Parts: sequence; structure tokens; C-alpha cells
Amino acid sequence: MIKYASCAFFLPLAGCGDSNTNVEKPSIRFELDAPVENAFSGSSVQFQKDCMVGLCMYKYSLAFSEPLRADLEMVSDAGSLKFDDVVSTKLTTFESDIVTSANVTLGGVKTDAEHTEAMMYHAQLLDKLRAEGWRRFILQDEARIPGTEAQKFKPYYVLDK
Repeated sequence: MIKYASCAFFLPLAGCGDSNTNVEKPSIRFELDAPVENAFSGSSVQFQKDCMVGLCMYKYSLAFSEPLRADLEMVSDAGSLKFDDVVSTKLTTFESDIVTSANVTLGGVKTDAEHTEAMMYHAQLLDKLRAEGWRRFILQDEARIPGTEAQKFKPYYVLDK
């Protein structure tokens, strides 16, 4: 009888421990210019839908303090990108169920990280994007020449300014 009583006492204690040991890392997989349902079926996370006048956004986010960041694979005609420290993803559709754009927020380095560590993270991220074929896109209202080249042009004045 004492054996059963001790087992009944110690068995619940054996189940106590770190609750994150069996937690699976969230994964997100989506394709640009493909149905948003593909993202739902290819991801292990639940997206929250928010629609307004034909524009729908599907968002998944974690707190920056969350230790377990999401894995992401984004597929497009240009290739695929993979990240392992995603904190937030927002997929957008407009008047259809086709994903037209996506915003992805990466977790970056820890808040107490050294500046050099943050700079290395940024440089590695840019190298990864360049290796996948991504290039800088200059918006229509942005300057087309760098500041060092702009100094070579003679300034012009409008209304004495």
C-alpha cells in the first residue's frame, strides 16, 4: 500500500519541468502571387484575418521577448528565401485570394547585444539577400545619385533659395 501511495505522490512531480521542451518551432511557408490558402496549409501557425474594402491582411506575430522564433520560407518566381528568426509576418491580398505582398519582421539580435554583433547580423542578412538575387529598389521619389556624387553638381536657386 505504501508503494502505491509513494507512486501516486511522485508521479505528478515527475511531470513537472520546463514547459518548452515539447514545443515545436512555428513555421511559415507562403508563395507570392499564389492563393493565401497555400500559406494556411503550408504553415503551422494561425493567421489573424483583417479585411476592409477588398483589402485583406493575414497576420501572425510573436513578442520580441519570445525565445522561440518562427522559421519562414518565402517562395517567388525569383527563388526562395529562408529565415529562422521571424517575429512577425503579414500577408496581403486585394480583391482576390492571391497574396500580392508580404511584410516580414525579423527578430534580430538580443536587446543587450553589442553593437558589433548587431552590425554583423545586418551584414550577414544583406549578404544572404544579395546571394539570393535580391537588389536594391529605388522608389520614384528617392534620389538617384549618392550624396558623394551630388556634391559634384552646381546648386541652382529658386526664389533666392
